[in-house]
Amino acid sequence: MFRTMTERKPFDFDADGKPTGLSDEFAPHLGLLAPRPVAFLSFGDAASLGNRRSKLGGAAHLPSGHEAPVGDARPLGLFAQIDFAEMPALPDFPADGVLQVWVDPDDEMFGHDEDSAAEQKNFKVLYFSADQELAPSGDDVVPAGMPLSAVHSISFSAEQDLPGVAMIGELQPSGRWQRSFAAFDDGDLGCRLEDEVFALHDRTGNENAPKIGGYPCFFNGHPGERSSAAYAFDRLLLQLPSHHGSTVSIWGSGTANFMITRDDLLARDFSNVWYWLDH
Repeated sequence: MFRTMTERKPFDFDADGKPTGLSDEFAPHLGLLAPRPVAFLSFGDAASLGNRRSKLGGAAHLPSGHEAPVGDARPLGLFAQIDFAEMPALPDFPADGVLQVWVDPDDEMFGHDEDSAAEQKNFKVLYFSADQELAPSGDDVVPAGMPLSAVHSISFSAEQDLPGVAMIGELQPSGRWQRSFAAFDDGDLGCRLEDEVFALHDRTGNENAPKIGGYPCFFNGHPGERSSAAYAFDRLLLQLPSHHGSTVSIWGSGTANFMITRDDLLARDFSNVWYWLDH
């Protein structure tokens, strides 16, 4: 599905913390739209980095003697580097330390494998705690083949996020994901409510926006519909969609999602991350 980035703006909430802009018909079902804290990302050019370390592409900051990761056969390229000390505080996320996401620039899937999405064979997620001394590991350039136009700085905006249609549901005892709207006895009502959620995200541009925390964007349904193991990964570590100006370009309109379980996030264990490309 082809999609372009909408000019993003925050969701509106009333004094009780409930989202606004929905019909009276939706009012009894507002509990389906549970807000989550999120840090939305915006990008600048490399010259705006200064002493900050949060960026897309370029030379990673690594400890002395630590080599850049490799995949099965090839070196990986830095996709994103996040310094949590530069980001607004989010529940469960580190307050400091540096997160790095590496992908394979020579693979048309950028290291993603739908059949083993959590096996870090041709992508890597690394985390270095604040007590580790880091330094740039080379020239600040983007390797050929990376889904990036150039090195870009990252800045953050702390807001509240709302789920899209694919994320509004619950896991059934059978292991199947039941979309909440499909459970309404009145099928027309379910369709109308889904349409309102689609319209809400179209107005704000938040669902398919670059972000940490909040809710992921799955335009083709929850990946758990293909592999039930995906349901365990309940926290959005990083979402990078193809972006206006081609800052990020994954097949022109794709979105990269990196998901993690809350337990692993709290343990600062980034060895088990679900990497999914949606397009």
